[in-house]
Amino acid sequence: MYLAEKMGFGWEEVHEIAEQIEHIQSNIFFDKMDELLGYPKIDPHGSPIPDKNGKMEWITYNKLSECLVGDVVKLSAVINTSPDFLKFL
Repeated sequence: MYLAEKMGFGWEEVHEIAEQIEHIQSNIFFDKMDELLGYPKIDPHGSPIPDKNGKMEWITYNKLSECLVGDVVKLSAVINTSPDFLKFL
């Protein structure tokens, strides 16, 4: 979330960078990042983010394929997070 919300990276860019950052061994770093973001519960792709104790709040989303013509929907999560697909969206 920090990469997208505070640094302006596109959602197609954050996964690779986040995988590198997750190897940092600094609780104070991640605590401050979490605080600056307001303790988010989901990542830019709609997946749950565990809290510092490893607990996650699972969110149930409706599938776009289950929506009817004329329904007003908000895209909140994607399963396919490949950079090409995210750029397409």
